[in-house]
Parts: sequence; C-alpha cells; structure tokens
Amino acid sequence: MLDITCGQLVISSVDEVGAAASLNEQTGPSSRNIRVGCIVAEVNGQRGDGHELMYLLDRAAEQHGDYTVVLKQPIEFCTTVARDSANSYGLELRVFKRASFLEVRSAGPGHIGGNAKDILRSHDRIVEVNGFKGAGKKLLHHLQLSERCTLKICRLPLK
Repeated sequence: MLDITCGQLVISSVDEVGAAASLNEQTGPSSRNIRVGCIVAEVNGQRGDGHELMYLLDRAAEQHGDYTVVLKQPIEFCTTVARDSANSYGLELRVFKRASFLEVRSAGPGHIGGNAKDILRSHDRIVEVNGFKGAGKKLLHHLQLSERCTLKICRLPLK
C-alpha cells in the first residue's frame, strides 16, 4: 500500500504475499528490504513528485509488464517514551485505517530518552511499540496499555 506524504510516494504497508514479500524473502533479512517508510524515488527511469510516480506505477501495472522501481530507505531508530505527571506521552498521533504505523503529528513534554538525533518530529512513523508490529490501531492500543514504551521510529528521508 502506498500513500503520499510531504509530496513523496511512501510505502505505508507491505502485504505478506505479493511481489514485495517475494523479493524480501529472496534477499533475506537486509537493510535493502522493501518496508514501511521506503520512498519511491523512480519508476522505469523516471522521477517526479508522489502523484507523478503513482501515475507511472498505475500505468505500469495496467500494462502487466515488468517495471523497475528505485527506493530510498528510511532512517530507523529506537527511542523510549514515558508518561508524564498528566499521564500523557506528550505525543499527538495520527492513525490511518489501513497502515501499519502511527504518524507523529507533534511531540511535546513527556518524550524522554535517546540523544538529540532521536527526538521525534512531525511525520515520523512509529512502526513498533515494545517489539509489537501491526496495524496502526493495534500499535496505539499497545501504547495506551504501557507506562513506558520503546518505539521503533521510521523517519522519511528528505527529498
């Protein structure tokens, strides 16, 4: 599944079956796997904004032929959050119906842990909560059940 974030075409979930899953299985565990947060940078040698690239992918799929996609890998890191005295993590999150992440809209007081590069920012994606991966609603549920959480963050590469 793909979505457009900040003008970029982004992989928002990877099905357990299909071309991406087959490629990931062939390559084994690798930093080059197709995963949530990968940015589509090029389709069949052509670059463009997210809408143009989506159009090119749709056109290639309609032709039922082979096509080449160049991806930029996201930056991933882990950080820890804990509730503050107001019982808040200090995070404003967005939940998508069919995505396997939570999107950070803003991070305020309550965020702890990590060093300066690990500070959460707008559009960061939470892809794991305490080691759990799954749909955004389930990630939110795991976050709500804990006083302290280790989050795996996927940060989209800049254009």
